[in-house]
Formats: sequence, C-alpha cells, structure tokens
Amino acid sequence: MLTFTNVEFKYSNQPVFNNLNLQLNGGEFAFLIGKSGVGKSTLLQLVYMDILPQAGYVQVAEFSSDTIKRKQLPKLRKNLGIVFQDFKLLEDRNVYNNLAFVLHVTGTP
Repeated sequence: MLTFTNVEFKYSNQPVFNNLNLQLNGGEFAFLIGKSGVGKSTLLQLVYMDILPQAGYVQVAEFSSDTIKRKQLPKLRKNLGIVFQDFKLLEDRNVYNNLAFVLHVTGTP
C-alpha cells in the first residue's frame, strides 16, 4: 500500500531523509509523531507527492514517485486521507459545508 525505498530528500543540502525504507500494508494503522523539524511534514508531502524524492522512490498503491504524471496526482490524492495541521478549511464555508464539499468532490453520497 505504501512503500518508501531508499528515499533521500534534503533542503538546501540539509539532509532530512537518507536511505529511508518504510512499508505499510493495507489495513495497518500508523502514527507519525516527533519533535518540530524532524521531517513529519516532509514525509507526508512525499506520500501525497507534493514533493518527490531526490533519490529512491515512494510507492502509494499503484502510483510511484518515479513515474507519476502531474495529471495523475488528483487521483492519487483522492484516495488519501490526510488531516493537515492547519486544517486547510475553505474560509467561505462552515465546518459542515467544508465536509460536504469534500464528499461532493469525491463523489461520496
């Protein structure tokens, strides 16, 4: 379901991940915890492929960071459930309408 294989990523020559290997199978549940600045947000960005590894690859279901096309990103992200730290709510809607919007966009009755 989710695999990181020999992933490397750095910001301005500051390594965040070096030879990261991780595998989560279908049905597994994982928590991502750690102090500020240790790479939690970077790891999530790699999962939803907002950023791509500088070496190695990330595999999410049938999507691979080394072959994914920009037009495939919405399909990948439609199948991920990520709650952002700053919520990413649409400011012109209340919480109920924000949730209803997501359900509408994803075609969920």
